[in-house]
Amino acid sequence: MSDEPQIDYEAVRQRVIEKTQRRYRFIAHSIVFVLGFPLVGEWGGIPLLLWILAWAFHLLWLSYHHSLEQALAEAIAEEEARLAKAKRAYLRADLDDDSELIADDDENYRAYRF
Repeated sequence: MSDEPQIDYEAVRQRVIEKTQRRYRFIAHSIVFVLGFPLVGEWGGIPLLLWILAWAFHLLWLSYHHSLEQALAEAIAEEEARLAKAKRAYLRADLDDDSELIADDDENYRAYRF
């Protein structure tokens, strides 16, 4: 069995579905907002203000989730790069001038760093 992490396709599928549904809910909310704006405007200032605040909150919520997903993806990529670098350092092999492997306990051992 491999030490490499396996991709959970079901979890990826679920995240994509949730992200797409959030986006389409916001689009639907925006359409209702634009179409209902004249009607709510006739009701007075307070309902109109609440209508605008609800739409703005939904926009902020959508933006928050998008930023959170990007930050998580960047953190995962950085962690994978750090682990790959550590793995390369662990698996490195150094050669001496005669192209022979240098043992870790050799006093002439020089760590080759990427």
